[in-house]
Amino acid sequence: MVNCGFLGYRIKNCQLKHEEFVKNSHGNTTISTLVTKYAFFNRRGFCSKSFRDKNIACAHSLAWYKWKDELKNYPSWLEQEKVQSLLLNMDQTRTGIFELDHKKGELEEKKILDPSPNDQSATTEMKDNYENLIQKLQTDMDQLKQHFDKFHSV
Repeated sequence: MVNCGFLGYRIKNCQLKHEEFVKNSHGNTTISTLVTKYAFFNRRGFCSKSFRDKNIACAHSLAWYKWKDELKNYPSWLEQEKVQSLLLNMDQTRTGIFELDHKKGELEEKKILDPSPNDQSATTEMKDNYENLIQKLQTDMDQLKQHFDKFHSV
């Protein structure tokens, strides 16, 4: 998702790729070399640090908190009710993203441990929910930026 961002931070859709498991050239999920009585499957890993550092939608970075710290440089704008309401909405949306992050991990593991049911509907629903949350977060950020620009143009 390409967007103009706000104070150098953006909403980027990573599609929660880090929750996917690595497959070998035969299409089989790879197992970590560190194996005890439990199987540890290799995941793709996080997006690059540079991608996560400015992505406030990321469940695995501190970008949200750094961005909110930067907003504190504008106290008369920040304390407005509309701004606080949008920030609260964004925080709640991020919580939904965190929950989906965990849900995707569980679904990916389930597909490996019990591949027979292949419940594609749960994966599709999770993906649609994630896309909706990313879009909602972007819409709120755009409104926040518009309000910011309007407030500071007076």
